[in-house]
Amino acid sequence: MKRFRIGRYGVSLMETVVATAISGGLMATAVGLYVGGTRGFHNEQARTYAQLRTRTVLDRMATDARGATAFLSSTIVDGVSYTASSGPSPAACLILQVPSQDAYGLLYYGVGTATPQAIVTDTVIYYINPADQTLRRTVVPAVNVVTNDAHSPRTSYRSAERSAVIARNVQQFTLVLKNRDGTPVAATAGPRVASIDFQTQILGTGRASGECPVSVTGVRLRNMRSGSIPGCVMRNGVGVPNAVVKATYTSTTGAYPVGTIVISTTSDAIGTFELYGLMEGTYSVTASPTDGAAATVTNVVVGREAAASSVTVNVPPQV
Repeated sequence: MKRFRIGRYGVSLMETVVATAISGGLMATAVGLYVGGTRGFHNEQARTYAQLRTRTVLDRMATDARGATAFLSSTIVDGVSYTASSGPSPAACLILQVPSQDAYGLLYYGVGTATPQAIVTDTVIYYINPADQTLRRTVVPAVNVVTNDAHSPRTSYRSAERSAVIARNVQQFTLVLKNRDGTPVAATAGPRVASIDFQTQILGTGRASGECPVSVTGVRLRNMRSGSIPGCVMRNGVGVPNAVVKATYTSTTGAYPVGTIVISTTSDAIGTFELYGLMEGTYSVTASPTDGAAATVTNVVVGREAAASSVTVNVPPQV
């Protein structure tokens, strides 16, 4: 009888190493694909969130700007001075006057005051704090509660804020300011500002940092007072510099009571001036030089979003 030996077959060390290497490679590839996909998903989420935050901030600023009656060149709040600037950041600063409203959306008027027909306005400021790259908002309501009209008492819907943070990690906040003709003007132009282009970039955090594009939106100041009176102060045919020029409202009906001094300015080195930010109506223009008597021109008509004809104010000769 023959005996058969049952052999025991195993795996060599080389085969084990090769199999392990192949398995490890396949596993590393699978893990790499998973990690890459997950990273891309989270990065895209971060970018989308950053863009959403930018859009939300732009919408908030645009809402205030769209309803603004005026753009201010400067203001002081609680002893802190703010100066309007178009940027680039970190210097950009936006100062608006926005009509006061109650919780029902009704506007406040100056009932019981020296200007009973004038709209009461709140001050809204947006600015960059360069120390921590935050965009901040300060709100100064003209009144918190109105008690002097037929709807009293009424509470303002725009509550007071001081340096409230509305966005963090702000890399850019720039303003392009334009007059009613669409021509860019300086931030110090004040009442000449008729529209604003906002340019904002709020970066994401982590791996998405630096990947959020700049968002831009343009807004026209819907309630702006955009009429103006250009002119020149003259004496004996020569321009008079540094004369104080005032526009006084004389229409019997309109935005202000008769006799309200709406705006004033100073003539330049050759005597020219322009009074900006006027509602339509009739005005008188008074020029007061530093070295003589004043003179007044009456019945100056300002149209809606238009400039009046140029006015020459001839002041008397020096005595």
